[in-house]
Amino acid sequence: MVHLPYFRNFLSSIFCSFVAMGNFERQENYKHETITVAAQRLGQIVEREQLFLKNSSSRDKPITEEELTRRAQGIISSYESYLEDNPRDVNGLILYGKFLRRMGQPRHATGLFLEADKIDPRLAVVKQNIANYLVEEGRLADALPFLLKAVELEPKEPVYHHQFGTFLFLFKKDLSSLGIVSIQTNERSMHEAFRSASELAPDNFEYKLRYAQSFFDISDPDFDKALGVWQDLRNEAGDHPLSEREYLALGEARAMTQLGMGKEAVTILKTITSPSLRATRESLIKELKQSDATGKPSPEKTAEPEKRDNRNTQLSPLPLPCKFIDDNLRRLRHVSSRLEEEKLLRDLKADAIRVEYDHHGQIRLRSTSFSGLQPVPSSILNSDSRHR
Repeated sequence: MVHLPYFRNFLSSIFCSFVAMGNFERQENYKHETITVAAQRLGQIVEREQLFLKNSSSRDKPITEEELTRRAQGIISSYESYLEDNPRDVNGLILYGKFLRRMGQPRHATGLFLEADKIDPRLAVVKQNIANYLVEEGRLADALPFLLKAVELEPKEPVYHHQFGTFLFLFKKDLSSLGIVSIQTNERSMHEAFRSASELAPDNFEYKLRYAQSFFDISDPDFDKALGVWQDLRNEAGDHPLSEREYLALGEARAMTQLGMGKEAVTILKTITSPSLRATRESLIKELKQSDATGKPSPEKTAEPEKRDNRNTQLSPLPLPCKFIDDNLRRLRHVSSRLEEEKLLRDLKADAIRVEYDHHGQIRLRSTSFSGLQPVPSSILNSDSRHR
């Protein structure tokens, strides 16, 4: 016989368990529902953003600047409201930061990326965006650790290797003068970064091309390997325009000259007819003739870097055709050029002059009597976006 009080307690405990399980399930369902609603809400903002970007670049139905500004401010308000309700949503912070960058608000955007980095310091894309801002500000020493960390966090992602190599290539003199890295170490790291990017993305023609060109950016390259890379590129470029195929032929011929394959190089060079490559072709042919006349190999490997005359001993780095320059490389080259302009102006010791950039990105000079004025915003926006 079952003892009645014990049985009642047993039933009570089961009932309480079911109640507790029901409460737990309701809590989990509520939590899941909250996440779903938040994701849907963020997705709707992103859809509005994509539509806005599409319409802003449309030539069929041009939109006035006032209307673009109104729509952009609406998207910003939506992001602000979303983050007030979901302040630790890293995806929201990143998406909002990327939108602000597109709207010409890099400082505000970087505040968001920094906040995302505090919440989750393991995201390479956040490190990359912070580095981009620091590079644009000329803070190269500060940018370098973020670029390195992005590669460390996502070692299988080719874009981070490619960007790191581009950074080292564009700012090698600056990094060396700051005492951060030697020229030799910089060259080796740059070349290795481009190699990694090309191997991680074997179908990416641009990455492989930049790796091939980097053989000519270092002091002691492996020209046997370089020749193989250039030949592979030529084989892959059968459907490319003639000027691009001839550019690749020029790279192959240049590697051949360093391997003592003068006859083979001349055979290739004679097929190059593009006007933009004519000067480089003639310079290389002249170098080969001088080498044959003296019986000495090309001095490219042995000449001292600081005393080289590119017209006689070493060809200038092969300029990349516009089609081969990706957005990241184009942006960094623009920043590099802008920083050089700033340095030149600073070197003039013109204390009565200050430098600014207008909304077109052009340098403007102001006398010190106008030093209290703020630079012209580089955005169509006039809203006071929240700092993060």
